[in-house]
Amino acid sequence: MLSLRMMMGAASGEGGEPSTDPSLVGYTAVTFTTTGDKTISVPEGTAEGDLLLLIIGVRQGTITSAQGWTHLAYTAVSSSSNVQVWSRRAPNSVPESYTVNVSAVSYGGACLLVAMHNVGDYQAIASLEDGDEFSSVAGTDGGAVIGLGSTINTTWQLTSVTGMTTIGTAEEADNAYSFAAWKLLAATESTGTFAINPSLPIYTLNVTVSYLPPPASTITPTFVGWAGGASPDTNTFTVDVPAGVQDGDLLVLATAHRNCDIADPAGWTERIGVDVSSNEWNHVFTRVASSEPASYTLDPGGGQSAAMIAAFRGVGDYQASTHSTSAPSAAAGTDGGIVVSVVHSSYDADYPIGLIGTEYIAMQTQGADAKVMMAWKPLLATENTGDFTLVATGGMSYDGYSTVTFSPPA
Repeated sequence: MLSLRMMMGAASGEGGEPSTDPSLVGYTAVTFTTTGDKTISVPEGTAEGDLLLLIIGVRQGTITSAQGWTHLAYTAVSSSSNVQVWSRRAPNSVPESYTVNVSAVSYGGACLLVAMHNVGDYQAIASLEDGDEFSSVAGTDGGAVIGLGSTINTTWQLTSVTGMTTIGTAEEADNAYSFAAWKLLAATESTGTFAINPSLPIYTLNVTVSYLPPPASTITPTFVGWAGGASPDTNTFTVDVPAGVQDGDLLVLATAHRNCDIADPAGWTERIGVDVSSNEWNHVFTRVASSEPASYTLDPGGGQSAAMIAAFRGVGDYQASTHSTSAPSAAAGTDGGIVVSVVHSSYDADYPIGLIGTEYIAMQTQGADAKVMMAWKPLLATENTGDFTLVATGGMSYDGYSTVTFSPPA
């Protein structure tokens, strides 16, 4: 595995003062030809709150979701190859690196991790497969637009994008090639479209993402942590309360059951309870943390069960919920609140990977018989809650999709 790490100079305003405009911190690149965990370094100079964007292209391989990252785009550029784009904010203690798991690699892959400073909230995204440009998206004066492209055949290699500044590239022989560029938006312009040089006719994904200017100050909901538990065939099992939970935090308990069900646990309010197929139950419960115990005990009375508790801070009251057995569904949401999405699975061939547009939290499994995957995102004034596109393996039979929204804090 080959890695590259680049740091850019910090932008300054008049008189040498730090600029409040969006700026590039740097990028790192990793290429690989084998399966397993791939470590990609965080660009030097990355600080808390900086935007991190990760693009990965794999020729004949599969990419597994990573906790804390939001799926922005995904495409199967050929029958067994794919490109994914993820994003996240750098946490308080910025790690030196992140790990991405790649399976079943027959040829190779290339990924880029880009760090941006002074970038506000996500605004819009557009993607184009097998195209010769980065599509136009809505933009705002003082914000930034970023172009991320990848191909699994490096006969075609992006060298530049008209109207953007190149960030960097990653190339693995003739198997995979990834590219990133960006620009600061001015009041007199839109975001594009931006022409690629040279044109890339096939096996490509080009993603354009725009971000708002940074707000003067904001209080946003935050994810605290999660914990899970599972039962292979017992009457009771426990699910820990996530570490770091404080009184007033929102707790969301999601469960999946095969050939069993549970009674409502004491102190929790059921938001969703659906039998998707003859004793194959999906549940979502919520509560506001108050002198929390170390764990909660659930009693399915047998069968197979998986459960997760996720904790959030800076969130208001329960707002709305939906459940579907066909696809992730939308629920009413409010600017400044959050949406929590759950995939419940009780069929051994089905494994959810992620929901595009949400931040992946984790998946708790009981063998292949019961699985719960949770994801979330803060809501912006310019969007509703979804429908969020599911990325999964298997046909997703005997499964359910829950969406629960919560208002901003009073």
